[in-house]
Amino acid sequence: MKKIVLISIIFFALSNIKANEIDSLKQIISTLTNNTERVDKTNILSEILLTSSEYDSAISIMQNNIQLAQNLNYKKGEADAWLILASYEAWKNKRVISIEFYNNAKSIYKEINYLNGVANSLLFLGENSTSIFL
Repeated sequence: MKKIVLISIIFFALSNIKANEIDSLKQIISTLTNNTERVDKTNILSEILLTSSEYDSAISIMQNNIQLAQNLNYKKGEADAWLILASYEAWKNKRVISIEFYNNAKSIYKEINYLNGVANSLLFLGENSTSIFL
C-alpha cells in the first residue's frame, strides 16, 4: 500500500512539474520579439506537449511553427519542427507519413550543412523504413 501511495505522489508531482514547465514556456514565448528564438522555443514546447500527451495542441502548434519558420526562411527551425512532427507520426505508426517528414527535415539539414540533423534524420529514417518492410 505504501508503494502505491508513493508512486501516486511521485506521479502527481511530475505531472505538476510538466504543467508548470508548459505554462512557463508559453509565457516566455509570448514575450519573445526575436522570431527565430520563438520558433526554437515553440519546438521545445511542442516536444513537451507531446510527452505530456497533449497531442492536438502540439500538432497545431507544430504546423503553425513550420509555417512561421518558412516565412522567416529559418531553415534549422523548420527542419527541427519537421523532425519533431515526424517522430510523432512514427509513434502513431504512420510510417509512410513519418518517412516523408524525416526526408523533409533531412533535405533542409543538408541544405544548411547541419550534419547532426542529417545524421538524426537518417537514423530515424532507417528505423522507420525497416519497420515498414519487416
